[in-house]
Amino acid sequence: RGVASNCPLDSEWFSRFILGMEYRLGQQVKQDAAISIEVMLELMKWFEMSYQESADDMPRRRLICESASFCICSFCALLRGFEVPKIVLTYLQDF
Repeated sequence: RGVASNCPLDSEWFSRFILGMEYRLGQQVKQDAAISIEVMLELMKWFEMSYQESADDMPRRRLICESASFCICSFCALLRGFEVPKIVLTYLQDF
């Protein structure tokens, strides 16, 4: 492949680098899109099914409940995964 000039800023590598920077810096907002309500409902169905199947395994049920709570809090409060553990529970109850 040819390059228009010898300038490093015209290189294919630099073009891809800049595109990656735009994605990382949030100028391209696709990576910040929330999951859809349909995906969330399917996820909740899966949690419910797993909960029902583990009737005699209380530690597993607790883990399923904690995971479901994590997903619901994230979805309803529009938080990203790393932000959920930082929630102050009193504020969450008010919310």
